[in-house]
Amino acid sequence: MTPLQAARLIAADYAGGEGLRAVYEVSGLGVNARLYDTPHGLVLICQGSVQASDWFRNLTCRPETGAGASGLWWHRGFLGEARLVWAGMQHFRPRWVLGHSRGAGVAQPLGIGFMARDPECRCLMFAAPRCVARGPSHGGIPRGQIFNLPNDPVPMVPPWLDFWGEVTRLPVVRWPLSHRIGWYIKALEAQAA
Repeated sequence: MTPLQAARLIAADYAGGEGLRAVYEVSGLGVNARLYDTPHGLVLICQGSVQASDWFRNLTCRPETGAGASGLWWHRGFLGEARLVWAGMQHFRPRWVLGHSRGAGVAQPLGIGFMARDPECRCLMFAAPRCVARGPSHGGIPRGQIFNLPNDPVPMVPPWLDFWGEVTRLPVVRWPLSHRIGWYIKALEAQAA
């Protein structure tokens, strides 16, 4: 799956998943994650913030040790939500873990778990916030791919944390701010042209 195809799947999920075949869903307590059966295999999509209470939860930032064998220090809110999704979906083997905005914060620790279990699993994230503590290199722990726009404020916070993934900066397609997944789709289309 290309990053553009992934961004379009996320947009379809935000629009209610019309035309997608949902297999399983975890929602509530600020978590919105759905597993879809697609031609690309099983795809787990973690949605971004959908209500004002989500933003309050996003600001809850006391690092806490990451779940599983990673031993990394994570943003407490994202880690807690990743644990809820993992509890509901750990028996599945998604081929792709996708996330946008807050969902990309959840997808970072979640993706490590799925990629560690299945080397074929890939994690693609858009408008990702920083959610892992800086520290020594953790060789051997799988990393996802992160796509950020330079004029999106979400990837700039919190400044004392870092990304767990290889970051690609996309071209600016709109000023002053571009955060919605639709702007990421436009940037990916412009990059492909």
